[in-house]
Amino acid sequence: MGPVHLNLYLSWQSDDKSYVVRMESPDQYELAIPVDSLVTTPDSIICIARKAHSVLRGRIDYNGKISGIVLQSGHTYPFFLYRQGSPAYAIYRPQHPLPPYPYREENILFTNTDTSITYSGTLTLPEKGDTFPAVLLISGSGPQDRNELIAGHKIFLVLADYLTRQGIAVLRVDDRGTAGTTGEYVMSSISNFADDAAAAVRYLKTRKEINPAQIGLIGHSEGAMVAPLVIIRTNSIAFLVMLAGPGVDGEDLAVQQLKMQLRSIGVSNNNISAYVPLFRTMLRTAMHNDSTGLYQLQARTFSEWRKQQLPSALTALRLDAPSQQALLLKSMSRGLFINPKRSLVQSDNPTALMQVKCPVLALNGSKDLQVSSKENLAGIQAALERGGNKAVTTCELPDLNHLFQHAQTGAFSEYANISETFSPETLKIISDWILQQTVQRFTTAAQ
Repeated sequence: MGPVHLNLYLSWQSDDKSYVVRMESPDQYELAIPVDSLVTTPDSIICIARKAHSVLRGRIDYNGKISGIVLQSGHTYPFFLYRQGSPAYAIYRPQHPLPPYPYREENILFTNTDTSITYSGTLTLPEKGDTFPAVLLISGSGPQDRNELIAGHKIFLVLADYLTRQGIAVLRVDDRGTAGTTGEYVMSSISNFADDAAAAVRYLKTRKEINPAQIGLIGHSEGAMVAPLVIIRTNSIAFLVMLAGPGVDGEDLAVQQLKMQLRSIGVSNNNISAYVPLFRTMLRTAMHNDSTGLYQLQARTFSEWRKQQLPSALTALRLDAPSQQALLLKSMSRGLFINPKRSLVQSDNPTALMQVKCPVLALNGSKDLQVSSKENLAGIQAALERGGNKAVTTCELPDLNHLFQHAQTGAFSEYANISETFSPETLKIISDWILQQTVQRFTTAAQ
């Protein structure tokens, strides 16, 4: 559930007493994103950039910081802006591999069953050998390219490179409607993404270099929600690796994320506890009503809740200004009718996991602020065991964030500033476990 990293540059024009604004997205190498609307008051700012699918609202601290919330493609994240001496954005990614690679790399195209979507991806094959175990990488939320580019980090490129060097073939694919893959992302659901992944599995089975009995899935974040659906539909997956995967249903996951994000910006537990019932009510209202009149319905719910809150609580929650309240209502009405976001909230991950019978490895970082490690690992373990699956390994990895980087706090703002793309020890854990499920098991069976 990866956000896109944004840089926002504000400069004050003393002659006409206004701000000039520029936005860029280093993740996508967009250096001039149009800003459609900028509204400022003496102590707040609202910025709308439709190309980046983003609305930012923040409180201005004249000591040099703006803090607030960004609504991006239906997701809500905290953000912090600091004064910088230069707009330069330095990207240092020492783990990104450079050619020539010690393995074969092939850019491929394939289609779904009705040929309505053409998928573009990269298949990497070990140099030595004729037939290999294989994994399909399934990306997290948001339209991701085959490398799962987040905050300047090509996460899937690093993962595919490591695994292929260990003798495992890897397929990574652009999401529908993204980069080289056709189709429409915004109108799609998690079920549609499972169809896409199933098409990729079918493609792998056509390759003579791939052992069809040793094809597995690695899902990151939302991709770990998609993967069980693929397993249920194809009934031919040999193993599953869940990276930062949810083990609770979509509503509980949204509440977990809200709590972690509010804590990260200093909101007290008492104020969070006061806000969560409102958040749950508004989520359920959106899920059980169509868009007609929903904004007004949510506004009445919010108004009744606001009457019961202290002014200090509203200030702490960034809900004291009418503009901030209006943005919340918009995100909890229109934002939840974006198909990927809606299907995420409606997902029943435990029920899907109960139907997974293949070996599963679930890894979560202890400093993940998007998918809480303890609650979700426990949920994954419990759901799989309820379904009778005993081949389950779960592990909380210390000091790692949602991207499996070593982190100080786990905050989104750290992603781009960390030079590490993927912790080496996690790469080894994944590779060793896959080889235990495939090459070593296959060799033992042959003997």
